[in-house]
Amino acid sequence: MQRQPRQRKRPQKWLYPLSVEREYEKLLLKLCSDMQDEIEQRLPLLRDIRQDGLDDIPAGSGWFEKLRQWLLSVAGSLTASKEAATTAMKLLLRQVDRFNRRQFHAVIRSVYGVEIFTHEPWLLELLGEFEADNIRLIQSIPAQYLETLHGRIVAKIRNGGNHRDLVALIRDSYHLPKSRARLIARDQTGKLNGQLTRYRQQQIGVDEYVWRGVLDNRERKHHIEREGKKFNWNSSPAGGHPGMDFQCRCYAEAVFPDLEDLKGVVYEHPLRPSAG
Repeated sequence: MQRQPRQRKRPQKWLYPLSVEREYEKLLLKLCSDMQDEIEQRLPLLRDIRQDGLDDIPAGSGWFEKLRQWLLSVAGSLTASKEAATTAMKLLLRQVDRFNRRQFHAVIRSVYGVEIFTHEPWLLELLGEFEADNIRLIQSIPAQYLETLHGRIVAKIRNGGNHRDLVALIRDSYHLPKSRARLIARDQTGKLNGQLTRYRQQQIGVDEYVWRGVLDNRERKHHIEREGKKFNWNSSPAGGHPGMDFQCRCYAEAVFPDLEDLKGVVYEHPLRPSAG
């Protein structure tokens, strides 16, 4: 008797690594906190930075140069903090990979009731690219903030601001790097998770997916409009596949082929009931 093709079940939801995102946010906020502490320690030094005249900006000794040196001292004090954040970031990217791999196997089991094993020659290169991007982003958190702070302090001094004004201005700006840290953690976690999902689906023969979103008031209108629609992995919609747009929380529900058409080594546990 000819064996009938196994019936596929609808896949379970491909979950998002929220706990890893929160850990990434936590380590980036620690970098922001360290920077804030270093600035607080140096606030008394700003008493010497004031404009005594319109022409008081000599290249090597005026208030402008003193401010530049003050900011450089803050930046230089963060080397260890940035290195610690970078080391932790690399571990967290691998946690995203492990989480995504577990989701991949859980979804496969929910559809077919089997395990599938594949070789992933693309993985190290993908993680390496994300490491490089995130090292740059970590470095940019203090760099961009201190550049912004420099401009604001210069403007305040030129408008006659005193030491008390400068302290208030600086303390009112502490939220800026923290907001950016949260955005980076959310965006990069989602992007890596989305890329891993794409690679793992395509390598087993999945060509299409159904767009799935969170469907809350934060979701983009055009992403809501894509809900339940099919897309091809080889034809990117505007803004990219799920997870690729800035802070996108959507995911790709795979349109799975028949079990017989899967690419990879299929293993069916003898004691586990099948999905068919």
